[in-house]
Amino acid sequence: MNRRKSMTRAALIATLVLTAHTAAAGLAIRFETDAVRISGAVRGGRVACIFVDRAPLNTYSGSLVAADTDNDGEVRVAMKRTLSDRAVWAAVDLETGEFTAATAEGTVSNLTFHGHSFRGNGGDVKQLESQDFERLDILLVRPHAGAWTISSSDGGPGDSDRQEDRKFVLDVESMQPVWQAFGPAPRKFEKGDVVVLIDPSTSDIYVAGVGR
Repeated sequence: MNRRKSMTRAALIATLVLTAHTAAAGLAIRFETDAVRISGAVRGGRVACIFVDRAPLNTYSGSLVAADTDNDGEVRVAMKRTLSDRAVWAAVDLETGEFTAATAEGTVSNLTFHGHSFRGNGGDVKQLESQDFERLDILLVRPHAGAWTISSSDGGPGDSDRQEDRKFVLDVESMQPVWQAFGPAPRKFEKGDVVVLIDPSTSDIYVAGVGR
């Protein structure tokens, strides 16, 4: 009986995430000298973004929500610093859950989730486990609801086991809202969520759509 329950849980978690994705055809990111332009979004909607820029003298990272205030399906995010050729950005449409990612070389067309998996107990999937990562910047987007983020290291405050063991386990409730109006983080992952991770030491990016 216990074995059957374990198999059921494993099957459930396996169906929660598609491990490889093609970037959304409509949503696109274009780098400018001092700005990032995101097109193909829902007109009048909002786009959640996460980025890392490993500039020569420092690494800059962050997350934000940009609104399409002129209703043309495009947002422009002005930057205080000139973008380097190591910058990587991901954007998720808060209305549709469509996502895309780009570097200075163009769109990242094949986005995997290698090294990451969801963990849960029964029907509740509350944790994200990442193997062999020292630090991660993470964005969770729930369409029509909000966006939450966290930046933490192996053994740091965001790691539930608080041990430096090359295994980062994130409790989804420990994430913080990108915009205060979104409120506290969800208690668990749900179908339709989009999860984006960036390794700031390498600029590698990983994306999963839950239940897709």
